[in-house]
Amino acid sequence: ESPSVQIFANTVVVDTPAKGVLSIWKQGGVVQSLAYDALVVATGAYDRTVALPGWTLPGVFTAGGASTLAKAHGVTPGRRLLVAGSGPFLIAVADDLSARGCNVQVVEATPLRTSVGGLPTIARDPAITRQTIGYLSRLGWRRVRRRYASMVTAIHGDDRVEAATIHRVDPDWRPIAGSETTIDVDAVCLGFGFVPQLELAQALKCTIGYWEASSDFYVKTDDAMRTSQANVYAAGEVTGIGGVPVAVAEGCLAGLTAAYDLGLVEKSDYDAEVRQLTRRRVRARRLGDWIRHAYRPRTGLWSLADAQTM
Repeated sequence: ESPSVQIFANTVVVDTPAKGVLSIWKQGGVVQSLAYDALVVATGAYDRTVALPGWTLPGVFTAGGASTLAKAHGVTPGRRLLVAGSGPFLIAVADDLSARGCNVQVVEATPLRTSVGGLPTIARDPAITRQTIGYLSRLGWRRVRRRYASMVTAIHGDDRVEAATIHRVDPDWRPIAGSETTIDVDAVCLGFGFVPQLELAQALKCTIGYWEASSDFYVKTDDAMRTSQANVYAAGEVTGIGGVPVAVAEGCLAGLTAAYDLGLVEKSDYDAEVRQLTRRRVRARRLGDWIRHAYRPRTGLWSLADAQTM
């Protein structure tokens, strides 16, 4: 805690009525103006949702939503659970749910060899290495089945989820005919990566970029985290999905640059800190960049919806 820091909990930005001013809504229905000299946008990301037959049935969750329910509230969406999609976050979600006694299966669209190919990158970070070993050890001990190069292609049920169909998929994630199997489940947790939360940056008229390879929009910044708008900075997942270490490094860099631009930091001190933070950011980005490339959505993902899918 610091007398120079004020924290607004349970508060959201609802408007950007003028340059240097935000309208914020506080719990209890109070809306007030908040002026700023510099603003760091660090609004994070949310689960990428994908339309497929049955995805609107009760019992279909985002992977992040299911994980939050389990960790924060001790609630699980059923006993027989399917965690499906793409990316290492699926393993973390399966760990959260299986730890609470659920029978969990993981369906990963990316081939096993792709995941194994990232081991040298993971090994460069001791903390991530320990975390990965922990996840895989616990899932093995709990006998959590993992299918690779496979995808949930339809979810079935009348009033709620009762079953799901799984196909083997080709390198473009197109279902392979004749490879389908249907299993009984209570809930399906879908996670095909994350999407930057860009609404505030867009409202501030920051320039938005697009990575076609990973189907991601992001806030464009310079190397010091400045956006296209004066005195507005961006950090973390809004600049491209990268994970916690990247977000922390970028947040420090954005805050430092904001202070420097306001004349609160000497140039020599700023330059020295920037060099350290930039090296830290580059190291942290290696893993995030590999994940974004290895687990990027393939074209077959967008063809799952049929004519009856809402």
